[in-house]
Amino acid sequence: MTRFGDKKILIIEDDPDLSRVYKVLLEREGYRQVRHAKTGDKGLVLAKNWRPDLIISDILHRGPDGFSVFEELYLYPSMLSTRFIIVSGCSVPDNLVYAEKARETGVSVCMEKPVAPIALLLIIYTVLAGVEEETSRGL
Repeated sequence: MTRFGDKKILIIEDDPDLSRVYKVLLEREGYRQVRHAKTGDKGLVLAKNWRPDLIISDILHRGPDGFSVFEELYLYPSMLSTRFIIVSGCSVPDNLVYAEKARETGVSVCMEKPVAPIALLLIIYTVLAGVEEETSRGL
């Protein structure tokens, strides 16, 4: 079980099978607070009300895309500590537009689908550990 099991994780993914895989993977790893939104609009509402510690989002889904969701949420001071991981079928590292958007918006990590479960868990753990370190240093 992970030491970050109490952290809130929101998945914004329009593929029901993939969102279910992410949710089961996270719950088996010990994350107890995992929620899902199918569209960018639903993700925004849920994030504003629930205030997750981490959001894992596809880039392309109905409503605002993953980058737009991230940019809008960061307008709210209560969301500034939320970290954001983009997982997309688009080749983010090879796509200059998406890579530039990731740099501009400050997305924590961009990963290309399909993502190996162990790789996703490692990235999530690394991102959450980084937040914990920043908090302990008073950043």
